[in-house]
Parts: sequence; C-alpha cells; structure tokens
Amino acid sequence: MTGIGSYASEGCTSLASITIPSRVTSIVKSDFLDCTSLASVTFADTTTCYITIISIYWQDKIGGMQTEVTDPNANENYFDIYRNHYWYKK
Repeated sequence: MTGIGSYASEGCTSLASITIPSRVTSIVKSDFLDCTSLASVTFADTTTCYITIISIYWQDKIGGMQTEVTDPNANENYFDIYRNHYWYKK
C-alpha cells in the first residue's frame, strides 16, 4: 500500500490545489487539516475511492462508504468534512 501519512500537509495555508497520484492507495486522516486555501483536490485515478471512519478496523477496510472522486472541488469538500477519516482506493 502506498499512502500519505497523518498530518502530511497540516496547516499548509498556501496549498491551493493538489493532485493525488494514481499510485497512492490510501490517505490517512487529517492529511489536509487547516489547509485553509485548499480549493481543489484532483485524483489522477478517478475510480471510486473508499472512505472509512477512524476505528480499530481501518487497516482491514471494514465499514465506511464509497465516494466518487471525479470533481476536484467536491473532493476538497470531502477532505474538509471527513478530515478524521481514512481514504482507500477501491
């Protein structure tokens, strides 16, 4: 699994957009916490991603919901709303 670690971009107020490479299969919680200028998150691979709530089962991908990731502006919203969740490529 190739992922982005917890709080990787936390507080990066100048970050306006980011593209998640297709090789990234997981994004850990709060990677973009307090990135107040972030307006666009583009996934290079726009297949469905899997989002799961923080739990002891996050590594096993138990629970959660599927989220379409084709709209960069909506993706930013998801990262803000679900900042304490783990993301997985489905």
